[in-house]
Amino acid sequence: MRTNIRAVFMLVVSCLVAHGLVDGKTINEYIQISVKVEKASIKAGAQGRLLFSLKPKAGFHVNVEPPISLDLADNKNFTLLTKKFIPDSTIKQFTTKDGYKIFNPSSPVVFDFKIAKSTKPGKHTVLVKLTYYYCSDAEGWCSFTTEAFPVTITIIALR
Repeated sequence: MRTNIRAVFMLVVSCLVAHGLVDGKTINEYIQISVKVEKASIKAGAQGRLLFSLKPKAGFHVNVEPPISLDLADNKNFTLLTKKFIPDSTIKQFTTKDGYKIFNPSSPVVFDFKIAKSTKPGKHTVLVKLTYYYCSDAEGWCSFTTEAFPVTITIIALR
C-alpha cells in the first residue's frame, strides 16, 4: 500500500514538472528567470550567446556550486559550446556566512552556442532547459530545479 501511494505521488509530481517544462513556464516561485539571445540575428555557421537573468526573491539565492547548467532539446541546427556556467574572475560572486559561493544576480548567466552552416534563414525556436540550485536564507533549505524556455533565434543567410 505504501509503495502504491509513493508511486502515485511521484507520478503526479513528475507530470506537474513535465507540464511546466513543456509549456516553458517558470515553475519556481522564488527565482524569476528570463532569457534572451545576445544579438537580434545571427548568420548560419556563426556563434551566439544566450543570456539568462536570474533574480531571486528577497531571502533566496542561487548557488554557483554546483554549477548552473543548460541542456538543449534535440536540435541538429544548434550546438551548445558551454553547458555549465562557471563564473570567471570578472563576475562578482558573493559568499554566504557558511562559506558557500552564491550567484550575483546583477550578472547574466551566459551560454555560448554554435549554429550549423546548413541552418536555413528564418526564425527557429529551440527549447533550452536550465538547471540550477537555489536556497532559502531564512529557512535553510535548498533545492535543484530545471526549467524549460523556448528561445527564438533569427538566422540570416550567409553572404
